[in-house]
Amino acid sequence: MFHLPEARAGLEAYFSLYRYMPAQDQPVLRATELFAHRQVAAWMTSLPFLWTVAPPHAPADVRARIGVALPPGPALIGGSNLVIWQHSRHGQAALELVRFLVSPPAQKEYCQHIGVLPVRLDVLNQPPYSTDPHLQGYVRAMQHGRPFPPIRMAGMLEDRLATAWGQISADVIAQPDRDLDSLISSRLEPLARRLEMALNASG
Repeated sequence: MFHLPEARAGLEAYFSLYRYMPAQDQPVLRATELFAHRQVAAWMTSLPFLWTVAPPHAPADVRARIGVALPPGPALIGGSNLVIWQHSRHGQAALELVRFLVSPPAQKEYCQHIGVLPVRLDVLNQPPYSTDPHLQGYVRAMQHGRPFPPIRMAGMLEDRLATAWGQISADVIAQPDRDLDSLISSRLEPLARRLEMALNASG
C-alpha cells in the first residue's frame, strides 16, 4: 500500500519539510548534530537518538531546553524481538535466559544502558520512566500506540523501503525544485512491482 495515492500524499508532506532544513551536504545524516547545536528547532526521532543529545545525566539546563511532543494519531509501537530456536540441547538453560532477560532488574538496567524502553509495564511505572518528563512522553506513546501485525517477508520489505527512502531523500536534496509526487512515484512504483512479484512468488 506504500505506493498508493494516500500513502504518497503523506510521504510528499514529509519530504516537503526538507525545504526548512539548513543547507548542508548531508542534512538527514547530520540531524542529531544539527539539533544538538540548536541549528534546527524540531527533530522527529526515537528514544535512543534523543538520549544522545539529552541523556539522563546531561546538565539540567540542557535537558530543560528540550521538550518531547507526540505526533498526531496513535504512535507505532515496535522494537526488538527475542528469537529462540524451536529445539535446544539446553532447554532449561534457554528458559532461564529468557526469564532473566525479561525480569524487572534486567529490563531496567539493560534498557537504560542502551537507551530504549523496557517491555514491562511494572518497570515503566518506576523511575526514571515515571518521573523524567522526556521519558514520560515516550511512555504515553507506548500506552496509546499500536503495533503492526506480523507481515510476511517483513525483513526484506523493510530493507527495500529503507533503501528507497534514502534514495528519495538524496533526490529531494539534489533536485529541490522537482515535483515531489513524480519524484516519489519514480522510486516507489517500480519497487512496488518488484515486491509484489516477490511476495506472489513466495506463496
